[in-house]
Amino acid sequence: MRIDYSLAASGFAIHRILDLSTYDKLRRTVVEEVLKRIGAKEGQDLSRYHIWYSNCSVERNIAFAPSNRHFKNNDFFDEEIIPIIKEFLEGRYKYKLEIWDEGYGRSAFRMIRPGFNDGYPASCKAWGPAGQVLSVTIPIVGFTRFESPGFLIGSHLKDYEGEILRNKFQHDELRLIDSHKYTFTYLDNCEGDSIVFHWKTMHTEQIIGRETTRVSYEMRFKLII
Repeated sequence: MRIDYSLAASGFAIHRILDLSTYDKLRRTVVEEVLKRIGAKEGQDLSRYHIWYSNCSVERNIAFAPSNRHFKNNDFFDEEIIPIIKEFLEGRYKYKLEIWDEGYGRSAFRMIRPGFNDGYPASCKAWGPAGQVLSVTIPIVGFTRFESPGFLIGSHLKDYEGEILRNKFQHDELRLIDSHKYTFTYLDNCEGDSIVFHWKTMHTEQIIGRETTRVSYEMRFKLII
């Protein structure tokens, strides 16, 4: 039986926001867009991307640049999916929200290969440019705990020290110091689930599995103070 995590107590929660027909359309649309943007053949199995990625026609640094990873001016995402998510979150959590857009687009896809260190090190959204946002990630490919992002339970209620790491993720954003000392929780999900997490929740995109590339659809909602 899946644990019912609470946003208030745990810093993250799993919700069924989309009905299955809407989710199925979302899944098909995201898969189609991802295959096109990475330069893969139509019908390729994205769960095996970590095996055939070198055969794509678009170089990885281009395929996963923010301008290509985000969905800009997409009527289905902007006019159907995002309003459903926003209405649910405002009703459930009593926040006044607006979608957060850095200028690249209002939502995005993310792909994390197993064993390639693709995921960002542990951090929280409050340490980045978005600030106070509720983040939503919807699994598209990979639904077990082995493909899940990792969350540090209750971390939104505490303060942590961060550092700027000098590696391939080099940015002016803080990362959790000594993250290996903490025990992160990985989630089993069902098709159609949406994972919502607090801006101070420590999380990592790194996955612990070895067999499946994770693909997710993501957005962030800024709190209107």
